Amino acid sequence: MAPSNKRGQEFDLYVYLVGWRRDRFGNPNDLSDIAFAEFYMGPAWGDTVIRVEGRKSKIGFRTASHAPALCLCRVTFTDGYQAVMSRYLDFEMGKAISITE
Repeated sequence: MAPSNKRGQEFDLYVYLVGWRRDRFGNPNDLSDIAFAEFYMGPAWGDTVIRVEGRKSKIGFRTASHAPALCLCRVTFTDGYQAVMSRYLDFEMGKAISITE
């Protein structure tokens, strides 16, 4: 997250998946078992689904936002299994950024 240079937006965001301690469950830590991820941010982003193909490193996208939002993500694994996750994206750390500037 960083202050945005885009007009009308407060912060630039990078939303991505993290594979934390996946090896404990028999999965590779490098995310190579993910075929693709589909991110949905709601009507403020045009009700579009952002599809990101799998790769061994971070799977995600960049965007800008003027307000907190709920991000939904459906992950499709190479074996066909799917998982749906959600994360509320707030700007609490924005206070820390503005204090240091």
